[in-house]
Amino acid sequence: MLALGWKASAEQFDPKRLLDYAVLAEELGYDSIAISDHFHPWRNTGGHAPFAFAWLGAAAAKTSRARLGTSVVTPSFRYHPAIVAQAMATIALLAPGRVFLGVGSGESMNETPLTTTDWPEPGERLRRLREAVKLIKQLWSEDYVTFEGKYFHTKEANLFDKPSHPIPLLIAAGGPQAATFAGREGDGIIVTSGKGAELYKDTLLPALQKGAREAGKEPAKLERMIEMKVSFDHDRARAMEDTKEWAALALPAEDKAGVEDPREMERRAKAAEGKAHTRFIVSTDPDEHVAQIKPYLDWGFDHLVFHFPGQDQERAMRLYAKEVLRNAPLREGGTAAATEMSAKLSARSVELLTLERVARLATADQYARPHVVPIVFVYEPPFIFTPIDAKPKSVEDWHDLRRIKNVETNGRASVLVDVYHENWSKCAWVRIDGVAEILTKGEDHRHALNLLAGKYKQYEGMPLREAPVIRIRTEHASQWHG
Repeated sequence: MLALGWKASAEQFDPKRLLDYAVLAEELGYDSIAISDHFHPWRNTGGHAPFAFAWLGAAAAKTSRARLGTSVVTPSFRYHPAIVAQAMATIALLAPGRVFLGVGSGESMNETPLTTTDWPEPGERLRRLREAVKLIKQLWSEDYVTFEGKYFHTKEANLFDKPSHPIPLLIAAGGPQAATFAGREGDGIIVTSGKGAELYKDTLLPALQKGAREAGKEPAKLERMIEMKVSFDHDRARAMEDTKEWAALALPAEDKAGVEDPREMERRAKAAEGKAHTRFIVSTDPDEHVAQIKPYLDWGFDHLVFHFPGQDQERAMRLYAKEVLRNAPLREGGTAAATEMSAKLSARSVELLTLERVARLATADQYARPHVVPIVFVYEPPFIFTPIDAKPKSVEDWHDLRRIKNVETNGRASVLVDVYHENWSKCAWVRIDGVAEILTKGEDHRHALNLLAGKYKQYEGMPLREAPVIRIRTEHASQWHG
């Protein structure tokens, strides 16, 4: 189910004002409230940095429905992971079933002023995060934990107030290694918008799926959260002006590296004000916002947290809730968009997809080299399912099949169903293109096997229970009938 949330920008507002906005966000129908965790803000002028965990406790008391969480906190430098585990467990008891923990590998501006050490290279930051996540999960689920890591240690440490409900742990990722880690060890991923389609659909989401499969998880069950940077107003000049407060986001990474002083960051950001809008969706047209948001849904993101740049958050939240978020196609989400695409198929095409018993599956490796195989399949809009059954294959281990490796690497597939009668009385084809993933267990896997067993009687004598299934979610459909 699609969730639409609000970003509580702790760098921009004092804690009381931010809390008032959180209450308003819930009243307006936002599904979640995600707070940033900064020790230093991006700018000195008008900057703020309230303590995220204390603020979440207040938000838990002031709200009753919206999910609450961090986006993101670093549990591996100025905080010991055990303190983060304890803080979130407490908040989860105050708001049962409404809390998530978003973690990341950190920014020097928030950590080195307190650690007073050199900021490590990305590899070490990710290793520290991996270790921190492992310890946090142990403290939430085990008693008297003794932990001997490279970076963190505990001796018979026990959380006496453990969370009553599992706390989803979402991991921020800007590259494939962190995204794979999010799939393997987390319950989902957090990314930010405006960085180019290829990063999301070709790098981050495939890596997330890869990590999940390596851990024996169903990728479809993982949460895919993205911070959507949007500036909407009836006055375009105002919408553009609002983005300037976040000009630091438009700076190249090398211009921000090693800058811990908000005064210096503000000075550098001033030079980037003319580019600040490039990190945001800026428009006075609600339909244009929806059109620019929809690709993220089609790629598979299911939790959108909207970051409004201006000081008048109440105006921004109200306008966006009324004119953009209540747009029915957006609320229906990415799967609904795929269902709508399927609905555009003609009755003859649907009949072809339903009744034909053999199709061709096309996948490609990372070098775009195609691989085509005949398959059995079943169609249930907006999905096509095809099994890796017990029939003899060219390799002994199904993991080594080219189609499987291609799906794991590329994450996309096409299915062609066609029929050509010799007397030309019936000529037709349907092609489905979409996002592919591998199901190996769980409710979705069982459902797919039941559909396949219902269509193909030969599976009565061929056990399917353990058979992996490739599921393709429709993104584009084409058809022809002679």
